[in-house]
This record gives sequence, C-alpha cells and structure tokens, in this order.
Amino acid sequence: MSNITPFGHWRWRSEFLRPRRLPLPFWLVWTGAIGLCGLSYGLLQGSLFADSDRGLVALVGPLLGAPIVGFLQGLAIRSRLGRGQDWAIATTIGTALGLAIGGLALLGSVTVMIRFPASSLGWLVLPLTIGAAVQGACQAWILRSRVRRPAIWIGICTLAWTINAPFLVVWGAMTLFLASQAMPLFWALNGLLSGLLVGVIQGIGLSLWLPSTGRSESARSRLKNRDRG
Repeated sequence: MSNITPFGHWRWRSEFLRPRRLPLPFWLVWTGAIGLCGLSYGLLQGSLFADSDRGLVALVGPLLGAPIVGFLQGLAIRSRLGRGQDWAIATTIGTALGLAIGGLALLGSVTVMIRFPASSLGWLVLPLTIGAAVQGACQAWILRSRVRRPAIWIGICTLAWTINAPFLVVWGAMTLFLASQAMPLFWALNGLLSGLLVGVIQGIGLSLWLPSTGRSESARSRLKNRDRG
C-alpha cells in the first residue's frame, strides 16, 4: 500500500531519501548540504545570466533551482528527522514559491528605490527575507509532528537569510562589472559562501532544537500527551 503525504497522494519512493544515520555531526552535514545547494544554484544562475537577460533569471531560476535545493536538503535532514521525502517536496514548493513572491516584491519596490536611494539596501534585503519565511513555513508543516512550536523554524530561516542578504546584495552589484564568461564561476562562489553561512546558522539551530531520530517516538508521545492535556 502507498502512503499519503501532505503534498500529494502518492509518496515519492527513493532509496536516497530514506532515513539513515551519519557519522558526522548533523549541523556539519546540514552546512555542507546547504553549501552544495548554493554552489549548484549559483552555477545555474550564472549560466542564465551569461546567456539571457536578467528578467529571465528572475522567472526561470527559482523553478529550475528549487528541486535541487529540495533534494539536497532532504538528503541532509533524513538522519535527523526521518522524513527526507516529505521535506524535499515541501522545500521544493517553498523555495519556488518564496523566491517568486520575493521577486515580485523586488519588482514592486523599484519605484520606491529610485525615489529614495538611501533605502535601497533595505528593499533589496526584504525579498530574500520574504522568500526565507515562505520556505520556512512550508518546511514547518513537516516539523509540526516532531516539535511543539514549528513556527520557530520560520524564525530561524528568516534570521539566517536576513544576515546573509547584505552580502548577496553586494555580490549582485559586482556582477555589473563582470564579463559574461565569468558569471558562472562568480555566482558559484557566491552561492557556496552564502550557502555555508546560512547552513551554519540553520544547522546549529536545528541541532539544538530538533530532537534526533533516536528520540522521535518519545517526542511524538510527549506532544500527543500535551495536546490531550
């Protein structure tokens, strides 16, 4: 019999996303996975920048990169949460939706930035913060069966990307002075460094807050008893 997930009738069965214990600390595994996400995303963005206009990147980039982020995060969290498949689906949806909403917010703020140049940094950071919050909200849906207050994860995601956002803005401004041939390498390096920064913050937060799979049954029992009470 097939299992039902919150994001679809048929469960995506994959050997890669089944729960497995890893010898490395979880925060380090998570940091490496997010760094690899950033590297992959950077290569994708850089290739699109080199061959197309920037409007196409804003529209197509999130759709192409979201499955990569979902798959790699699902691999990383399976040792801690045990729901790598559901996490991958939630992350794919949240990443694409969050970046799309953030992109629309950025387009809507162009007029304000032109009229008030001093506020440009804040308006450039806002879309990334919105995108992180939307992604975190989709992932919090998966966490609700493991923790008492899954909304905390939304705050962790938003904090990590808010800290990282100014660096992304500076790196983005530097692309104005680069040749198209250098774009893939430049964005790959940008994605890797940004991913490592975000990964460290999120990984430490998850390690301190999310119980390991070995304590999953007792955690679920405590949550059920609290809900009944």
